[in-house]
Amino acid sequence: METFRFLVFLVTHLSAGLALGGVGYGLGRRLTYSWRYASVWEEVSCSTALGLGVIALLVFGIGVVGWLYPWVLLGALLLSQGLCYAVWRDLFKRLTPALRGWSGRLRPGLGRLLAGGCLLFMSLLALYPPTAYDATAYHLTAPKLYVRDHAIGFFPHVRLNMLPQLNEMLFTLMLMFYDDIAAQVVEFLMLLLVAGTVYAWGRRVFSGRVGLWGAALWLSNPLALWLGSTAYIDIGLTLFTTLAVYAFCNGLSDKKAGWLTLAGVYSGFAAGTKYHGLFFLGLLGLAALGVGFRERRWAYPGLFGLAALSTAAPWYLRNFLWTGNPFLPLGTRVFGYGGLSPEDVQIIFRLWDLIGIEKTPASLLLLPWRLAFQPSRLRMEAPVSPVYSLWLPILVVQSLRDARLRWLSGLILAYTFFWFFTAPLIRFLVPALPLLSLATAAALERCLLGLPAIGPWIRGPVVSGLLGLTLLAPAELYAVRRVWRQGPVPTSREEREAYLSRHLPAYPAYKFLNERIGPPYTVYALYAEQMAYFADGTSIGGEFGPGRYGLIANRLHDSRALYRALKGLGADYFLVSRQVVRVQLPDDAFFHSHFRLVYARAWTLLFRLSEAPWVRRVGPERLHNGDFESLEAGWPSGWTRIGTPRVDASGQYSHSGRVAVQVRGQNVLFQAVPVQPGQIYWLRLHARASGTQAAARLQVNWSDVRGQFLGTDIEVVRVGPTWQKYEMAVTVPEHAAAAVIYASPHEDGIVWLDDFSFVEVKYKPLGG
Repeated sequence: METFRFLVFLVTHLSAGLALGGVGYGLGRRLTYSWRYASVWEEVSCSTALGLGVIALLVFGIGVVGWLYPWVLLGALLLSQGLCYAVWRDLFKRLTPALRGWSGRLRPGLGRLLAGGCLLFMSLLALYPPTAYDATAYHLTAPKLYVRDHAIGFFPHVRLNMLPQLNEMLFTLMLMFYDDIAAQVVEFLMLLLVAGTVYAWGRRVFSGRVGLWGAALWLSNPLALWLGSTAYIDIGLTLFTTLAVYAFCNGLSDKKAGWLTLAGVYSGFAAGTKYHGLFFLGLLGLAALGVGFRERRWAYPGLFGLAALSTAAPWYLRNFLWTGNPFLPLGTRVFGYGGLSPEDVQIIFRLWDLIGIEKTPASLLLLPWRLAFQPSRLRMEAPVSPVYSLWLPILVVQSLRDARLRWLSGLILAYTFFWFFTAPLIRFLVPALPLLSLATAAALERCLLGLPAIGPWIRGPVVSGLLGLTLLAPAELYAVRRVWRQGPVPTSREEREAYLSRHLPAYPAYKFLNERIGPPYTVYALYAEQMAYFADGTSIGGEFGPGRYGLIANRLHDSRALYRALKGLGADYFLVSRQVVRVQLPDDAFFHSHFRLVYARAWTLLFRLSEAPWVRRVGPERLHNGDFESLEAGWPSGWTRIGTPRVDASGQYSHSGRVAVQVRGQNVLFQAVPVQPGQIYWLRLHARASGTQAAARLQVNWSDVRGQFLGTDIEVVRVGPTWQKYEMAVTVPEHAAAAVIYASPHEDGIVWLDDFSFVEVKYKPLGG
């Protein structure tokens, strides 16, 4: 049954991406109906990408006028396909003879089956629920709000909502008709379209071998695969920039203005996806101007510029109308800050510097080495294929001999310099990888064909195909490790929620808000900006913007000022995530009476802001002998031991009284106590390191009435050489009947523990 459910889940989601690709192909092919493409790969890649861009603009246009309803979008898409009748008729005529000859040339060989199996396995990564930071902070959050409001609006509290959003329009479409997994499948579709473009480019300019190896090299990048299975927009940008350069090269070689027009369209789509697309738009625009001047073909720059302007302008016009700055957060000296503050803009650029690489000449020179052998130093989400760095010297040598490689290498180098001196995050370098894959594959072919012992073998389809499959190995191994680590793909609601709870500690709190409170609600999330997508109400809080963390963090010492600041932002709930920053909350009467704790799990606290004061009651104590003072045969009574933790009753090591317990490794104590589902409990303990520093756990395991394990809440805390109090609030999960409290270190730490407490927390209205 589970296998059948998984297959249905796989087929339906991949079919959703395939359907979107089919609609895109029909539109793109209709717009280029009079063209003769050099290959079916060129036709599919160019037409589908063109159609996807048109669909995104269609969604945007419908959303701007407030008609973002399923029946409107579905009607518009069906109408568009009606206009593509000639395309589908011709395609049917072309496919019919091929299908009749299925037993002949369409029979898949072993190599094709292996490649298809590899791609199918890679696609599994797109089927896991979204957990990547930018995806859930804003790439999916804004589309969810557009679907909710049936209109494209501007949301100041959504991170970077002012950026170009062509790719997000496709996410909006998928969220409206299906779900966020389908949105991730869109990026996987684009990943494959980039591979198809590289293959078509290699076949057209070099050879089929170069196309095959270039496509395999592109797909071999774990970083590209990670982005292609996540609701980020970098693969969409890469698709449009690659096609823009490809179409421009075709226009120069074929002397056809149509290709240059298409290059302008793709450049506009790239600029409408991300600001980095402006580099390719500007560079190709200058090249079109130079060619037009040299060859006296003034239509070239005109057609390119008009096409690029028409497809990019909607996003920049949107920004200008809503913020006054079409390039926000850039260009603030000319256009102003558009609702952001100077401090916000400084924070944005500071964040880019923090998570990017150092802008030093040595860092630039060492980039190829670090990409191949020191990826951890570059703080990237996944590695880049080491083949590029290993083959770089050969590429340099071959570029000196081949003008086509010189042109590609020059473009790659130009974009690398632009990337390095702007925002050098490694994933922002991905648009250069398809070009680098093609150039590396061409250099590889020239080198191998020049070797007498290898050249004849390389010309054969079997060896070249095996080499292509070998080049896929890094991404395939990466996919295997990811699937093994993440476990089976969640296909039911319960499995999805369990997966999200494991990977996002704050998710259960948002689930509580959505199910118990329900929209509309407004929650301020301190250090949990990435959870915005999961809020059915309004989630405020981020590194910058009108609800930036600094406005709240600076008031944590004053509960009244904190309350006024949160209320001023319109919040009626206050969520605190302590996973990254160990937040110290106020501990005074006003905080306890106006911040009512309604839900808590490890790392996460959720308070309701109350104008009318509440009385907080704590107790009674659930643990027996929490201070370890009562000993039986040398061991603390009420506690069960694993291994041989050290018990000292001399008073020399204790926090209070005479007894303390030293735990290390698997030598721990635990105690089970009865609990009530839905109730909130505080776990408190005192700890100090046996040496200068160690780590301890605040740990509660939950079990049902039959003693079956339900889950755990664990917070890992760093402890020093002096006694400190540590605490964790937890809400008892549904069906839980017992809580098992552990006295344990984390990993290899050696820790002294004392004075445990596990008490229930209740609130009642003042005077009630």
